[in-house]
Amino acid sequence: MCTDPGAHGHVDTWADHGTGRTPAAEMSEGEREAARTGRRDVIDSNKAWGSAETVRRDWLRALAARKTAPKGTATSTATALAIDADLLSDVGGNHLAATLLDVTPGSYGRSTALAELIGKAGDGRALLLTLVLVLAAYEARTDRNDWRQLRPSTGRYLLHLQALGYSLADVERRACGLNPLHTAEPTK
Repeated sequence: MCTDPGAHGHVDTWADHGTGRTPAAEMSEGEREAARTGRRDVIDSNKAWGSAETVRRDWLRALAARKTAPKGTATSTATALAIDADLLSDVGGNHLAATLLDVTPGSYGRSTALAELIGKAGDGRALLLTLVLVLAAYEARTDRNDWRQLRPSTGRYLLHLQALGYSLADVERRACGLNPLHTAEPTK
């Protein structure tokens, strides 16, 4: 036990250290306007993310209904497994993949039902199912904060969807670190 926490640089982790925000009364009119604009952007972008998620998942359902995988799937899936293998350990990805593939849980659960579906598939369809499992793992990990707190895995995922033919919404381009008006230039 430390008898002199202040002298040793220890802080109370439970103490209220404030939010770091300046009270509105202490702001200039320009600062208040900037804060309002920033808050409006957060609200609008969070709503846009929700809408984009609905469109993205519908697009993923259509992809999952294909008979065979798009060109380049083996390479992109292997790359995803090499870089973001931890995604596949999330149970949410399997549940979402089962939903996208319209697989109902069997007596032993969704994972077993997915394995049975894959076992019945030919090589082309099995590769597509593997792609759906990987994309569902990425999708399950996304959230509405991805547009303002960039995660490299989300950027890779969304850019891969774009390469497959999905059109990114402005808020999704922001999640990739791209300027929403100019998709070719990363923001600085």
